[in-house]
Amino acid sequence: MQQQTTAIEVGRRIHYPGDVANHSSDGVVVAINESAERFDSILFDGRVLRGISFRAFTGPRPWLALDRVHGPALIDAMHRKVAEIQTNRAIEKAAAEHALQAAGAALIAAHPHLQAIDPTKPHDSNLVGKNLRALLKAEGIKASVRKDGYSAYYVKLPVDLDVARFDELSALCRRFQAGSFDGMTDSYEYRRSAWTETFGGVQYVFVSRERNA
Repeated sequence: MQQQTTAIEVGRRIHYPGDVANHSSDGVVVAINESAERFDSILFDGRVLRGISFRAFTGPRPWLALDRVHGPALIDAMHRKVAEIQTNRAIEKAAAEHALQAAGAALIAAHPHLQAIDPTKPHDSNLVGKNLRALLKAEGIKASVRKDGYSAYYVKLPVDLDVARFDELSALCRRFQAGSFDGMTDSYEYRRSAWTETFGGVQYVFVSRERNA
């Protein structure tokens, strides 16, 4: 194992090797905690990595301490870049929240037969069942809607529906699905939508056909 011999100091240019979820980049050490043998760095793409152990410079995929040491001017510029990125993200987040609220208000107006989420009960999965039944009733469909735990609903539509109508109703029902399972990461990925944040959502909505639905 090759040991790191270049001094780790504020201003030291470093190379972050990345990992399976994060790409590599060069950056600068901006703070050091000598007693804990840890440092903070800002990468040139604006990412901030804090509390990195000095041991990161050893091992099979080590960070690299490069030859150049940057002065205070560049470090200040890096901090300003991070502040700018954080400000832009906050603006984008606020704009996205406003767009969701506006879309939610439009949905409520367009679907007066559905019940909006009670702010005091934001995770009421029973609301999804009520709204699924109300949605299908408004479509003139008699269906079986059954809850399975807190994370899934099973909807059984009449078997005599033609393919196009079944697909249309299935798509409407699945608007209550809050995301999908990612087999690559073996985890469920939630996706925010105006529909689920207005009328409720669960992890899974399974739709099938049954003769006596």
